[in-house]
Amino acid sequence: MSSYLKEGVLTKRSASAKLITNWRKRYFALTPTELLYFEKKDDAEPGRRTPLGPDASISRTNDRGYKLCFVVKSTPTAEPFYIQAASEDELKEWVDAIGKVVGKIEDLVNDGAAKEPEAAKVDEVGKEDVVEGGESTDAPAASGEATDGTPPTTEGSE
Repeated sequence: MSSYLKEGVLTKRSASAKLITNWRKRYFALTPTELLYFEKKDDAEPGRRTPLGPDASISRTNDRGYKLCFVVKSTPTAEPFYIQAASEDELKEWVDAIGKVVGKIEDLVNDGAAKEPEAAKVDEVGKEDVVEGGESTDAPAASGEATDGTPPTTEGSE
């Protein structure tokens, strides 16, 4: 039996692929503190370890037109790690699982104090779901929902 929270095959973008996009299938595993990938499922050592500390973030993106992608950063200034899922369901499962790990780590940093999960922060430029220390949620509806907790305004009212 595996000790991983989630595991499976995803496609990662090569870190060295700046001009030419180079994607490779790898076996990924999520632990309570890291996202790992292995060239093969049975490899003893991971090819990469991405720490998921309190400053880690995850967001959905369409990298260079590739759909079903998300990006993980261990800190705000860290190099982004682009990953692609095979389906929308798989994408949602991974984003949710990693978002929950990031939220749990933040709770531990805050001495385990009970708190409500933060709503996903929305990148207004790309309208992408962004999770920083909280659980993933859907982007606000186009009906004018406010993202800062204030009620939506209607046109023509003062």
